[in-house]
Amino acid sequence: MKYKLFIIISLLFITPLLRANNKIDSLKKVLQTAHEDTVKIKILGNIANTFLNQLEWDSALYYCEKAIEIGEYANYPQEIFRILYWQGIAYYRKGVIEKALQSYLKALELAKKVNSRMQVDILNDIGVLYKSQGDYLKAIEYFQRNLEFVEANKDSVLIGRTLNNMANVYFSYGVYTKAIEYYERATNIFMRLGKLNYVGYLYMNTGVAYKKINANDKALEYFRKSQEIFTKIGFKPGLAQVNGEMGTFYAEQGDYNRALRYVEEALNVYKSLGEKLLIAQALRQLGEIYQKAGSYGTALQYYKQSIALFKELNAKKELLDSYENMASVYSAIGNYKQAYEYYKIYSNLKDSVLSEDYLRQMQENEARYENEKKENEIKLQKAELAKKDAESKRKSIFLLAVGLIALMVMGFSIIIFKQYAEKKKANILLAEQNEQIKKQRDQIFQQKKEITDSIHYASRIQRAVLPSPKVLEDYNIQYFILYKPRDIVSGDFYWINAKDNKIIVTAADCTGHGVPGAFMSMLGMALLNEITSKSEVTSAAQILDELRTLVIKSLHQSGSVEETKDGMDMALCVFDTDLKRVQFAGAFNPLYLVRGNELIEGPADRMPVGFHDKQTTNFTNTEIPLQPGDTLYIFSDGYVDQFGGENGKKFMAKRFKQLLIDIHYKAMEEQKQILDVTITEWRGELDQVDDILVIGMRV
Repeated sequence: MKYKLFIIISLLFITPLLRANNKIDSLKKVLQTAHEDTVKIKILGNIANTFLNQLEWDSALYYCEKAIEIGEYANYPQEIFRILYWQGIAYYRKGVIEKALQSYLKALELAKKVNSRMQVDILNDIGVLYKSQGDYLKAIEYFQRNLEFVEANKDSVLIGRTLNNMANVYFSYGVYTKAIEYYERATNIFMRLGKLNYVGYLYMNTGVAYKKINANDKALEYFRKSQEIFTKIGFKPGLAQVNGEMGTFYAEQGDYNRALRYVEEALNVYKSLGEKLLIAQALRQLGEIYQKAGSYGTALQYYKQSIALFKELNAKKELLDSYENMASVYSAIGNYKQAYEYYKIYSNLKDSVLSEDYLRQMQENEARYENEKKENEIKLQKAELAKKDAESKRKSIFLLAVGLIALMVMGFSIIIFKQYAEKKKANILLAEQNEQIKKQRDQIFQQKKEITDSIHYASRIQRAVLPSPKVLEDYNIQYFILYKPRDIVSGDFYWINAKDNKIIVTAADCTGHGVPGAFMSMLGMALLNEITSKSEVTSAAQILDELRTLVIKSLHQSGSVEETKDGMDMALCVFDTDLKRVQFAGAFNPLYLVRGNELIEGPADRMPVGFHDKQTTNFTNTEIPLQPGDTLYIFSDGYVDQFGGENGKKFMAKRFKQLLIDIHYKAMEEQKQILDVTITEWRGELDQVDDILVIGMRV
């Protein structure tokens, strides 16, 4: 019997050196000769772990179950907890989340009983599971417990892994600067240890976080660092992930072909590995790229595939993003009913996944952990001081020491008692004041959140009612629209409509910005719809005249000193469908037409659409013959009035005109990108002073 047991145990150490299939066959043969339950459990566990490493989840689960059937938890905790842990991994990879969590928790309970260092891996995987389900409070709780354990054992590798996981939770919650802080702490540890695979992932995560806060140069720097690391060590899964992130990055820059190439390469690797969560994420990335490129039908197909997988995995945070993507696509193609339905799903799911209370509790947990850590250090210091003090006292004369100590204790007791009574009274008063302050702070915080949420929802409504510019494509007009609100909602708006063989396009700037401006923009769009429904309105100037009359009537303007001078500045074009001429009328805002290298300005009247001392004067209707290749621009004053540059001055119309002359021959989307980058670089660190709207059209 001892001889057979020796052979069995020897094979368990030899088999890891064999190839996986040979190893499994050898273990199965040994299993047939094994009699003791402990040995059977070890062999079955080895087989299960081998299948796990081969990514064969069902086979791994089968042998885990057989091992667990043999041994009771109480009798074989040392062997069973590892098998339970492997079982949890297999269930998680298959997307069976509830069973994965049950296995992990049982494994953790047994690992504590035998005081195994594998508690670290189990705590970590439980945190990852909760994070994938959107339960960030639970995730941070288990990562925090993990960090306490590994710091107590001074394990640098595990400290770095745990810091990375905590960073991931803050990233998922949208606290990107906090996430970057944790990523950098983890990177320093793994760089010092020479663990390049960890460094590659951390560089990638840091790049994604920088991209989220629009630090694009830093994001690209860290993505390239990650690519270099994974290429150097030949790690394909890591290279696939960073390629996926690079794809998203280039899509946001408008380089769609390069973006698709990166993400499709990543998707093929994920499919070969059977990683459902990463497959779903890559599908959503492809949807986002096609959406940005204007291929809305293809984008919807990819989003629907990703949603099906995220539902199967119960990945709530990922579902949240995909639902928002679906809503934005339906809004872009003018299907507002479907857009609204997906916004409702998104909003309801968001309420269940994200809450300010979660973030507050996460921060309180972190602060509590840091305080407990400091308190423990203070206790240790006090213990050392007490020990030294005791040794010193023992060297003195016992009776004299007793007498002196007694006198000192009596004196100090009286003083301390008085101080304690005063301090207790002060603490009670301070606690009452703190409670009042906390209540007031929480009330203000809740009010601010409710107001901000309402404004965000108003922004979605405002964008949803903006007309689709696709009508311009129907009449062979190339175009771009650069639309950059200063606040969440905008006082600038654009409006496009086709009527009686004419196409009407306007760029409007309402009084104010933010919420007041948004109200005016909604009023403006509604009145323009009403005006163009009348058959008698045919010219650009007539539309502005009629709009001015309706604005004054709607706002009950009489010209009194007390009332606000609300109104709109706008540029309005009416194209004949044969595109041989255009009518233009402007309220303060002109039309720029670039033909060759010459800029022709369509003059605007120096009066607004609203109450004015010239309100009885009709707007001027200017008719301009068009030639093939003519490029027209209408805009609000936000672009030219933006402060920036070396001296913090306005961009000004002269510089704007020259920029349009320099870029007018380029593709419309490229012009939009150049205008966007130019004003962003001009602004630099300064705030955006007004809403920005520029519309370009080429016939």
